[in-house]
Amino acid sequence: MKSKKSKNIKGTEIKILVTYHKKDALLKNKVFVPVHAGRKIARENNNKDLKWLMENCIGDDEGDNISEKNLIYNELTSIYWAWKNYEKIGEPDYIGHFHYRRHLCFTDSEIPVIEMGGGIDENYIVNKLGYGEQKVQRLCRQFDLIVPMPQWRVSAYEHFERNFDIKELGTAIDVLKERYPEYCQSAKAYLDDSRLYFCNIFIMKKKVFFQYCKFIFDILGEVENQIDMSDKRMYISEWLTGIFIRKMIDDNAKVKFLPTVMVESNTVIPIAMASDGNYAMQMGVTITSLLSTAKESTFYDIHCLVTKDFAKGDKLKIESLGDEFSNFKVTFHEINDTLLEPVQIHTAHITKTAFYRLYLAELLKDINKMIYLDTDLIVCADLSNLYRYALDNNYVAGVKAPGYYYPDEWRFQKLKELDIPFMNHYINSGVLLLNLQKIREDGLTDKFFQLAKKNYTIELFIRKLTGMRKKFVILCTE
Repeated sequence: MKSKKSKNIKGTEIKILVTYHKKDALLKNKVFVPVHAGRKIARENNNKDLKWLMENCIGDDEGDNISEKNLIYNELTSIYWAWKNYEKIGEPDYIGHFHYRRHLCFTDSEIPVIEMGGGIDENYIVNKLGYGEQKVQRLCRQFDLIVPMPQWRVSAYEHFERNFDIKELGTAIDVLKERYPEYCQSAKAYLDDSRLYFCNIFIMKKKVFFQYCKFIFDILGEVENQIDMSDKRMYISEWLTGIFIRKMIDDNAKVKFLPTVMVESNTVIPIAMASDGNYAMQMGVTITSLLSTAKESTFYDIHCLVTKDFAKGDKLKIESLGDEFSNFKVTFHEINDTLLEPVQIHTAHITKTAFYRLYLAELLKDINKMIYLDTDLIVCADLSNLYRYALDNNYVAGVKAPGYYYPDEWRFQKLKELDIPFMNHYINSGVLLLNLQKIREDGLTDKFFQLAKKNYTIELFIRKLTGMRKKFVILCTE
């Protein structure tokens, strides 16, 4: 039996799909059509938000679909569904695609972030972002496609190479050369350019949309045939979308560029810190700065890993921050560090608490992703953007620390000492984005403590890890 949500949606000549994969602020009216991406997987896993998604969104698992590939294709499963089931959205003359948090802004000025605090008022959206039905239709009639304003990087090619497996992009380009040779010049120009079109969000004429879908899904399907993507995500889709946009520009299509807006509802961000009694005050200062700079929509779930000498009074002082702030909860975990007994500390200002972050994956088994902060930091901005960074099958993301690569004599000495072939993945360990789920799945905690017993300094220990494992993401510091 088909659900009511599978009925054709009649009305305006433009439909903009809004892709959801979990419960969030709902954008739904005559123009905006919420689509649940990955519904087949959500049904099988009994997703906790499934009831809300079923009630408010069309599923991408009806008719011809690739819903079961959502972990690889992500938002593209809803785009594919619309392509293959176009009649179910009323055969619009124009079709668009937004993410539930990331939209195009139809006003004249850029509004980078809109905080909704858990719900969207349709009148607010219409007035603030220019989402009125008549205005959107009037704009669309003037263009073949509407896409985000470019973001600037060194080049599209180098940006992919820094963050993902370049083999995937190379394979996609090889397929493009074979099947779509007319795109080659535009592809080269886009990959060499510093202007990038991210996010797979757009509004297109129906004809352009069908041309885009044939192009992108044909190439991605062949990439899947040639590369095992079972534990990866199709980030190359954003580069192929960029190439398609560049081709349309080169072909003198009428293209409109609009600002991108982030619509944020309540976000829970897990934070971990570690300290002994000597750094209790510093931990309190760091937490205060964290809470002081949080957005209204951000809630911090703070986990403090502490030693036995961390005084009860110090815990109460940190907990008393609740008198001033309501956007957090704090949990203290007293660590039994018997596994660290063989470890010798070689640096005067570092204690064994520096190793406590290694316990996180097994200590907090209900958390899959979190931010780790040292206690000598002042947080100057909300950490939502950092937390949103996609780790995929990487273990950790951090900022590269170039000061540890020079002079060459020092670097070569450490390479020999550590018995590793290179040392170009060393990152500052004071701010980390951790993929606890992947660390658990690959049994890395045991490996951590095996290395810890070898009595490396904490700096050499981190370098040894980064030398052994290549699944580290270097966050951009620009």
